[in-house]
Amino acid sequence: MTQIKRFIPASLGLVGFSLLGMWLMAEEAKQGPPDLRATAQKSLQEGNFKDAFTAFQKLTLDPKVDPVLVADDLQNAIQSLRQLNRVDEIDDYREKVIETHKSNWRLLQSAARSYLQGDSYGYIVAGKFSRGHRRGNGKYVNSHLRDRVRALQLIELALPLVEKDPKKADVAQFFYEFAETLSQNNNPHNSWRLQILTDLKTLPDHEDAQFEGGGTSGAPVGEDGNPVFYSVPESFASAKSDGERWRWAFTQVAEYAPDRALEVRARFADFLRQQFDVQTMAEYSWYFQRTGGGDEPTDHRHCHGRTERRIRRAPAHGNGQHARAHGQRGHDDGPGPLVA
Repeated sequence: MTQIKRFIPASLGLVGFSLLGMWLMAEEAKQGPPDLRATAQKSLQEGNFKDAFTAFQKLTLDPKVDPVLVADDLQNAIQSLRQLNRVDEIDDYREKVIETHKSNWRLLQSAARSYLQGDSYGYIVAGKFSRGHRRGNGKYVNSHLRDRVRALQLIELALPLVEKDPKKADVAQFFYEFAETLSQNNNPHNSWRLQILTDLKTLPDHEDAQFEGGGTSGAPVGEDGNPVFYSVPESFASAKSDGERWRWAFTQVAEYAPDRALEVRARFADFLRQQFDVQTMAEYSWYFQRTGGGDEPTDHRHCHGRTERRIRRAPAHGNGQHARAHGQRGHDDGPGPLVA
């Protein structure tokens, strides 16, 4: 009887140790080898980029790695490749990581961010795009539009995943970054593009490299000449333009983080100020100083009872900004219809 009593506690102890061992192994598989991430980060800080990439690559291609930490692992791996002047390897590597973690919204967001922050040019060699600078033959192309669409594809893929995450603050930040991506990172000179509904099913071709000058293209107006403000759609899928997608994404920020509602309203107010406030008239001082005729009618309206000033200018050519607003290229590089 005594032997049986002693045997039972001993057996329970062995079972306990076995369970503990299994738990530790599971945690190790989740985090990666205990020292691998620390070693990778140390190598990165010390400028040993080759070893850093090797370690980060192993972490990011492990489907059992920590789902939160892997987002930064991807960024560090790409940074290492840039430092090694191996930019042409980034695309293939990044897509492998995306395929490995396609059910992880944080990784998808990180990958989308890397598309927007990376080199947006390269060369077509033997029908294949090679990102970044290279020596030798090849057609120099611009990948800005294609990279933006790919980033939006990844964000769209993450939408049903992020909405299930209980960490509301993180979800709100996801939608904030989504909105900024749609708005061309708050670039007022590209605001007319918000009228377009970007096709997220097909990646556009790489474009011929060309310099896109600065200046302003004016605020967009509709067919009736009235300003385009963009309404808030019921859902992302029902949006009729990127502008409506943008407004919807910002409403999600306030929904998941009510304490950021004022921030969202201020952001929209700032957009309206950039588009329609009186300071925009200074950008067209050259136009108002012109003397003589011209075929471009000017309509000055000053409403003294309220702070409203509206200056409307018709396009010099029919294929100007209005054509660009519909995804076409116009020959008139000057400003098209504008409201200031």
